[in-house]
Amino acid sequence: MRKIALLLIMVLIVGGLFAAGNQETTSATSTEVAWPTQNVTITVPFVAGGAADIIARKIATMSEPLLGKPVVVVNRVGAGGIIALTEYMKEKPNTHNILLLGRAQSVTIPNVQTNKLAYSRDDLIPIIGIENINFVLFANAKTGIHDMESLKQYASTKKSLKYGTTGAGTDIAVLQGGLYGLAGVKAEAVTYGGAREAVLNAANGVVDVAVAAPTSVIDLLADGSVVPVGVFSNEPYTGFEGITVPSFASQGYDINAPGLNYLAIRSGTDQQIVDKLYGVFSTVFASEEYQEFAKNLLVDINGWDSKKMTQYLDEQDQVIKKLVQYLEIK
Repeated sequence: MRKIALLLIMVLIVGGLFAAGNQETTSATSTEVAWPTQNVTITVPFVAGGAADIIARKIATMSEPLLGKPVVVVNRVGAGGIIALTEYMKEKPNTHNILLLGRAQSVTIPNVQTNKLAYSRDDLIPIIGIENINFVLFANAKTGIHDMESLKQYASTKKSLKYGTTGAGTDIAVLQGGLYGLAGVKAEAVTYGGAREAVLNAANGVVDVAVAAPTSVIDLLADGSVVPVGVFSNEPYTGFEGITVPSFASQGYDINAPGLNYLAIRSGTDQQIVDKLYGVFSTVFASEEYQEFAKNLLVDINGWDSKKMTQYLDEQDQVIKKLVQYLEIK
C-alpha cells in the first residue's frame, strides 16, 4: 500500500508539471476526463517473450495501481506489425486500447511497402517513448570482421556477404541493405523469424553477419562467438561491459538511425487522456523498480513526450528514405 501511495503522489507531481508546461493544449478543457472507465489493453505487434513484450508487461503491471484499472497485454503478430495496425484502425478516439509501436511500423514499412497501407502516422498520437534501441551489426568471430574495412575485405574474397535479417521492410533489413549498398558490398540476405535467430545463425557460421539489439547478444558476446562491427548511430555504443562499439558514422557511413519503441493511441483522443497517460508512464519509468528492471535488461529508457516523438519520426523518415535508395546494388 505504501508503494502504491508513493506512486500515486508521483503521478500527481509529474502530471501537474506536465500540464503546467502544456497549458496551450489543456486550457480548452478544464474538467478532467473520466478515463479509464474499463480495462486498458496494450497491443504488442511482436511475439510473446521478446524484449518489447517483456517491457510492455512490466509497464502494464506497474501502471495498474496508477490507472485504477487492470492493464492487459495482448500480442497481435503478423506482417511486421501491419496486421496489428490495420486492426487498430477500427478503434475510435478515447479508446482503452493502447498500441506499442516501433520505428519500423511508423516509418520504415511505409517507405518500403509498395501497396497502400490501411494506416498512416496521422492516425496515431504518440504518448511516450519507451526505449531507444541501439541496432548493432555483429559478425561471426571466425570471419575476422571487426569493422567496415575488414567487412569489405572479407566480402571481396566471397561471391557475396551472407547476412541474417528479418522480413522485408523491417528496420533490420533496411539498415543492413542500405549499409551494404552504401559500402558497395554485394550481399545476400537470409531471412529469419527474428533478430535473435538471425544473430544465432551468425554465431554458428550459417551467415557471416547479422544485426540485433544488445539484449539479444549478451551471451554470444560472452562466449566470443560474435564480434561487434558498428552501431547505426552517430555515437558509439558503450552498454556492453568493457566493449565500445564504434558508430558507422565514425567509419565513414552517415547512418544515424537509432531505433525506438513507443506507446500510441488513436488520433482524436482527448488531450487530457494523452496527458494523463504520459504522467502515468513517466512515473513508472522514474521509479526505482523500473530503473533496475531496465538496467538488467539493457533497456535505454526514452521517455520522450508526444511532440519530441513526432519530431524524431519526421527525422527518421528522411533517414530511411535515403537508405531505401541503396537497398540493391546496381
